[in-house]
Amino acid sequence: MADSISVGGQQITLYSGAELVQESPAAAATVHSIVLGALEKVNNELVPERTETLRGIKNSYTWYLPEARRTSDVGSFFEQQLNAFGQLLFQCKGRDCGSSSSWANTVFNRPILYGPEQHQHYYVAKTADGIGFLAVYVGQRATRKIYLHIEFVAAGTGAGGEEPSAVLNKEPLAVPDKKSISSNDVLVALMSSGRYVFTPSSDDEYPPELVRIVAEALSGSSLAVVLVVHDQLREEESLDAAVSRSWHQAETLVAAIRADTAEAIQIDARGLGPLAPSAIHGTRRIELVMPRQQ
Repeated sequence: MADSISVGGQQITLYSGAELVQESPAAAATVHSIVLGALEKVNNELVPERTETLRGIKNSYTWYLPEARRTSDVGSFFEQQLNAFGQLLFQCKGRDCGSSSSWANTVFNRPILYGPEQHQHYYVAKTADGIGFLAVYVGQRATRKIYLHIEFVAAGTGAGGEEPSAVLNKEPLAVPDKKSISSNDVLVALMSSGRYVFTPSSDDEYPPELVRIVAEALSGSSLAVVLVVHDQLREEESLDAAVSRSWHQAETLVAAIRADTAEAIQIDARGLGPLAPSAIHGTRRIELVMPRQQ
């Protein structure tokens, strides 16, 4: 049973009796979202108040803490270490952090972390050299079992020989709706809110690079998404025909996206025609949706 882990060349001491339950070792470099604020509701969706994105490699670990009795004690234990680790950028506790379900299922993809919101603690620090982030989350289940989750993301070379890159932005997350988009926009929105919307431009066309952008966003990630095509009812077209047409368009796009990447990605197709208009985006749009159960 390890009593510490090496993070960015520094040793982080684990809480007494920590039992590792899940580990996700570093793989190829990809884009990661670092949460630097509490989760808040924007347009009926929970998104972080602030984030930074970093292209690099990530290691994540989850432990069960059988000897812990209060999450506040565990939080204080790691807060002291993070202050020595580098620059503590953000911390929150209890209900001030936001939805425990979203932290567990959307931010960390670790359902075992979900529990009463009043017992959660979150800390994130930047390394002294400024090229990595260490995030610590402590949660207590309804069964009173306490779990610890640690993620370390650092700019670096992945398995594909990619060059390190700097932090990309520090903007609040929302569902983007702009002409110039990137795979990073898509990935960050999916990771934070579970949704990305493509809307047609003034000439009624979708971005020609849509297929490439989605393929790049999903490559190297474990995200499972559904591509949903929404479209208006055409003249003299039946409702069933409109739904069938949009479904076929979605299947065509998904096939092209899969063909554009050498990696296995998780993406399915659906078409709703004019059945789900949006007051914000209108009827005609293409959505990437990440099912909430993830």
